Amino acid sequence: SQSMVDQVYGITGALLGSALLLAWPQRKDGKTVAGMVLLLLVFAGVAAGPVWRKYQVRQLRADQFPVLGNFEQVEETELWRPNYFSYTGLGRYSLITNFASQGAFGLEVDASVGGWPGVDFDAGDSDWSGYSQFAFDLYNPASEFILRLRIDDAGDCSTYDRRFNHELLIDKGWNRVGIPGADIRTGPAERELNMRAIRRVVLFISNTDGPRRFFLDNIRLTKEEKE
Repeated sequence: SQSMVDQVYGITGALLGSALLLAWPQRKDGKTVAGMVLLLLVFAGVAAGPVWRKYQVRQLRADQFPVLGNFEQVEETELWRPNYFSYTGLGRYSLITNFASQGAFGLEVDASVGGWPGVDFDAGDSDWSGYSQFAFDLYNPASEFILRLRIDDAGDCSTYDRRFNHELLIDKGWNRVGIPGADIRTGPAERELNMRAIRRVVLFISNTDGPRRFFLDNIRLTKEEKE
């Protein structure tokens, strides 16, 4: 996984940095200094790897907006991750070609029993205020089930009544889902959601609805509810 790659980058950078610090007092000639400079350049490159990767992913998110997920690039799996309640390994996902509503790829979500499994999108405090609908396509190969949707803004969403929560009945086969932006904005019981700073979108099932497998594609914001 990319988090594992980041850890490897970090450990490698730390080892190179430590080696450089230990070797520096022993420098005696030009060759030694040149070698240390080379080591320093390698250290800088390794250390910058995760930062560059995060920049690329954030740029992809900005370039695709108002599409939130079409899953045509593997980097999207760094924006759509297993829901954090599922880090026990009960929630898994992968890019697939079998069930795509547009393009060549969709996202397969393997939601096993326990842990409120699903997928969690890093929206990056994006501005949804100019759009009238949040929409996505979902293919369900089995019997109907309830899909939960949670949307957070950049404010305090720590309690149920301070964030948008919604339940959707998902039929067998293709489901074309659209939720009006006005409903999202006024959804929280205690306040209005700040549509100019949407931070997080979570699609998941409850502990009792699994095991489930479903497929997502064409997750987007639209300016017309009929789109």
